[in-house]
Amino acid sequence: MTALALCIFWLPWIASRDAETNPETAYLQYPILVCVYVLATPFFVALYQAFKLLTYIDKNMVFSELSVRALRYIKRKLFGGEPMYKTLNLFSYYTKQDLHIFRKNLWRHKS
Repeated sequence: MTALALCIFWLPWIASRDAETNPETAYLQYPILVCVYVLATPFFVALYQAFKLLTYIDKNMVFSELSVRALRYIKRKLFGGEPMYKTLNLFSYYTKQDLHIFRKNLWRHKS
C-alpha cells in the first residue's frame, strides 16, 4: 500500500521538482513518469497475486490449482516486465548521452 501511495503522490512531486531544478531535461518529465507507471504495474499485479497465494496457503490450499495458477501469473508478470526494464535502461542511457552532447555544445557557444 505504501508503494502505491508513493507512486501516486511522491513521484509526480519529485518529477516536477526535478523539472524545476533542471530545465534542460524538463521535457522528459512526463515520458519518464509514464514509463515508471507502466513498469510499476506488473509489480503491483504480482504483489496482489502474492497476497492471493498467501490467502490460499492460509486456507491449507497450498498445492491446489489456484496456488499454481497464482505462481504462474507471478512468474509471467515478473519475467514479462524484464524487457520493459531493459528498454527504459536503454532510453535513459541514450538520453544521458544526448544531454551530455547538448551541454558540451551549449558550453562551446557561450565562450
